Amino acid sequence: LLHVKEDLPLRHRNKIGKIVNLAGGGCITLYILVASFGYILFKDDVQGDVLLNFNCKSLEPLVGSHGCIVVAVLVRSMYAITLTMTFPLIHFALRQTIMTLCFRPENRTTLVRWTSTFVNLLVALIVALKVPNIWTPLQLTGAVAAGLIGFMIPSLLHLHAEPQEKTVGSCAIAVLLFSLGFLVGV
Repeated sequence: LLHVKEDLPLRHRNKIGKIVNLAGGGCITLYILVASFGYILFKDDVQGDVLLNFNCKSLEPLVGSHGCIVVAVLVRSMYAITLTMTFPLIHFALRQTIMTLCFRPENRTTLVRWTSTFVNLLVALIVALKVPNIWTPLQLTGAVAAGLIGFMIPSLLHLHAEPQEKTVGSCAIAVLLFSLGFLVGV
């Protein structure tokens, strides 16, 4: 977000809040529309992997036997284009984080940036080739994130609060919630 703000012309920098709200609202609206129409179309036959819904068996009653192939290929192509456009954005944030954490500003040369990019892409390729089902890593990531965000971080923040802000009971609850978050995440 800071890089986006830096790239804005000076006269628009004070509008970053409106820009972020508009972008977020647009994304939320689009997600709600896609989810609603997907549910209307597939009802109780919605698969965990949305692309599995776009097969000829489920699309043929709507668009015919020839149309189902066209729609299925079109949806998969649009998904591939979306991934192609999204991956560089995600990689940029990853590379910036690695560069900030691992290298001093004077050591962030072009060679280091290219090497970091190559290693990140190589690791992503190896993981993509070796992991047969992406849902397992996503479920693990979600469980760890839920445990951290929902239980562990708030508990740690409470335990590190000023002494007058907490009681013995609230500290006991914080320790219990931290333990629960650890169990959920593991």
